[in-house]
Amino acid sequence: MSRQYDVHYSRRRTLALVVKNQQVSVKAPYGACRDFIADFVESKQAWINKQLHKQSDIEAARYNPWLHRRIMLFGQLRAIEVSESSLEQTDNQTINIVISKRVKHRQRYFNQQLLALMHDELCDHLSARIMQWQKVMNIAANGISVKVYKRRWGSCDSRGELCFNTLLAGAPHWVIDYVIVHELAHRVHMDHSHQFWALVNGYYEHTDQARLWLKENAHLLDFVR
Repeated sequence: MSRQYDVHYSRRRTLALVVKNQQVSVKAPYGACRDFIADFVESKQAWINKQLHKQSDIEAARYNPWLHRRIMLFGQLRAIEVSESSLEQTDNQTINIVISKRVKHRQRYFNQQLLALMHDELCDHLSARIMQWQKVMNIAANGISVKVYKRRWGSCDSRGELCFNTLLAGAPHWVIDYVIVHELAHRVHMDHSHQFWALVNGYYEHTDQARLWLKENAHLLDFVR
């Protein structure tokens, strides 16, 4: 038996399946027969089930600071204390998040506060480290910003402006250094050519280890829905 699905019609010429957020939808041309669409979905059940299971595994692995009351900050798990008023700081390792009783969407507000803290922490760290790496590499950025990305840890645009993912604040300092060197190297090579990697590896010795750390720990850093 086929799963329920939505159909979205457009001027396209072929059928296409989309599985996102545990929902199945079909993109179809105007005038496509419902029976034809149903047969198409039925023929793709194995693929649909595979995608749904994959998304379930990803969701289960995603770290949730709201539930666990912990967050990764510069490579260390830090406890989070949630209160309705400001608390006297008794433990430098504990993060205090204040949420008023009047707040309706508490988890959303919690995430916003946590992202604001991570943004500030990362900005403070980057300001010193980027200045140092610019001197070492003799490469200057034309601007630096921090924001939340979905699929990248940093970027360098054609204007030479560097942008770093707020969630990178969860990574150890040595991994953040790799991302800094990576993006500064894009000021010279905007691609990922052999010359680019030669430049990165010429200044940073642990490229493979840093990339592996980010790959294996991404689920601990990315709590943004």
